[in-house]
Amino acid sequence: IESAQHLFISCNLVYQIWLECYMWKSEDLHLVMPNSLDAHFWQNKGLSNSRGECAIWLVIWSAVIFCVWKLRNDAIFRQESVDKKKLVEDIKFVSWSWLNS
Repeated sequence: IESAQHLFISCNLVYQIWLECYMWKSEDLHLVMPNSLDAHFWQNKGLSNSRGECAIWLVIWSAVIFCVWKLRNDAIFRQESVDKKKLVEDIKFVSWSWLNS
């Protein structure tokens, strides 16, 4: 059984995705990944003092969780291959869609 912490935070692929997303904010941003999903959420919520930017980061956080969940299900139930580049593009698209709805 796969834990939520592993699936959404510590899995090597997902860890790399988080690092790439953090680079969107700043190339100088260095974080220690928390060991629980709720701590990870709160860490991301605290990435900005600006209310608007904080809201954007929570949308991005939610998009990463959603897209990773969908990728996992597609890999298991549809035998689709895992493509890191496509995952990042999906996260960007979902984030953009949610922010503009």
